[in-house]
Amino acid sequence: MNNTILRAMLLSAALAVPAAAQNSAESLAVSAGARFEALSFQAASSGFRPTVSPRRPKLEAAAADDFLGELRGSESLLAPASFRDAGEAPKIELELAPLLNRHLKTSLSYRLSGRTVWFSGAFDAAQTAYVSVLVDGAAPRYFNVKALLDDEQHLSINGVNYTLSLSANIFHKMKSVIHLTNDANAREGAHFSVQDTLEAVLASGLAADLGGQPYKFYYVDGANGFAGSGGGRMFVFIHGNSKDFHVFLIPENQVPADRIGVFSLYGGRRVGLARRGDSLQVFINP
Repeated sequence: MNNTILRAMLLSAALAVPAAAQNSAESLAVSAGARFEALSFQAASSGFRPTVSPRRPKLEAAAADDFLGELRGSESLLAPASFRDAGEAPKIELELAPLLNRHLKTSLSYRLSGRTVWFSGAFDAAQTAYVSVLVDGAAPRYFNVKALLDDEQHLSINGVNYTLSLSANIFHKMKSVIHLTNDANAREGAHFSVQDTLEAVLASGLAADLGGQPYKFYYVDGANGFAGSGGGRMFVFIHGNSKDFHVFLIPENQVPADRIGVFSLYGGRRVGLARRGDSLQVFINP
């Protein structure tokens, strides 16, 4: 196709927004996106490839705080409210070794630069949300969601440089999208929403019924999985679904080995926890 005709067609498509709607925020965003797509297509057709991904707009401080507040408001760091002597058999006994850091390998997996890469999420004891990236054969890396809101982050996969970014949707926060882009050719290697991440994390947990309340249970390495938590491991109980979830974080060092520690979960549900060797014993309404 003649290049002049091609450019004219692309320009027409990029500007094809009804005149009556051109001043709305939504139409301006659509128009800008269309122009970028058109210019990118035109550049590719002429043999040019950009070497960096386009920078995504940052949120203002107030909007960023509101965005993070929804995630932070969903989780609680617990300490025992009281202690009890073990006078009965536990309702559940969980063998911990097979569960350690199982949440790091979710269904959000991609083949990138010759490696399998898994994406997941985590909180720490300071109520900070993270995106985790686990490259097969390497230690997991954790990216603070607040840092992603402020600016792009960078990592290397098998010697290839990538940029990790977050496109925030302030109207539907769970629909905000995480992108991983190859720096050399600006091709997107992975993208998924915050809700996709939560659903994948929920699917990776062990189902546990605590007196009629369903939870997903996790045993995580605090030194790596919960950066900033002081280096200790944690027990995590999540109640609900990706649209309405409640996360309860219990540092392992808060659970006694010589008696039962009583904790209050969703709706005041009381559970007793005790360490017995390599297992966690769970008591209902102790």
